[in-house]
Amino acid sequence: MKKLLLLALIVVFLTTPVYAELGGTVGVEYSTIREQVNWVVGANYTFEDRVTLGFEINHWTVGPFQSNTFPFVGFAPTSTYYLWFVDIALHDNVVLNVERYCEHWMAQSELFEDYVGVNVSLKYEF
Repeated sequence: MKKLLLLALIVVFLTTPVYAELGGTVGVEYSTIREQVNWVVGANYTFEDRVTLGFEINHWTVGPFQSNTFPFVGFAPTSTYYLWFVDIALHDNVVLNVERYCEHWMAQSELFEDYVGVNVSLKYEF
């Protein structure tokens, strides 16, 4: 019964016309506090200007270092931060945000304990 219900929901979602807008981010930044370079990649879908689903990956590295191979610059990864989120517009200016995140530490860092969490926020934008 559960499989049939799941199949019916998938068919309804796939056949219902929905306007979705794709957006995203690609970037690089340097943190003077962590003294590391952060490489950022993310994407999100906005449905009917009410719901936004997305993800972002932040890859923290130390460097740059001189390398013997092209492009002659290297970076040593220290951690990767994963973020999945949903924003729901409850009213014209009220947005509910739910985020799930995880920071995974690499062997090159001194920290080895990964952490996972959830953030829930309610924002009034004016």
